Amino acid sequence: MRQRGATRASGEAFRFQMSNVQTWMSVALTNEETCRKDVQGVGGGMAVYARAAEAKKYTSIALALAKRRPTTYNLLIFY
Repeated sequence: MRQRGATRASGEAFRFQMSNVQTWMSVALTNEETCRKDVQGVGGGMAVYARAAEAKKYTSIALALAKRRPTTYNLLIFY
């Protein structure tokens, strides 16, 4: 019984950490969009724009994976 309580606590901590990860990635996506808007029309801005677009793509993928991870983790804990 005690072990299950410990598992539940670590599951809650994991969900809290994943929530933080999702928040930070969402902020990163917002900042990337702001960066891309700011560099348009600036010398060398197209190169920065392209890199920011690439970073946005990978951040979006990572965010999608982070949103799926807690479900998988819960299945592993309780089975």
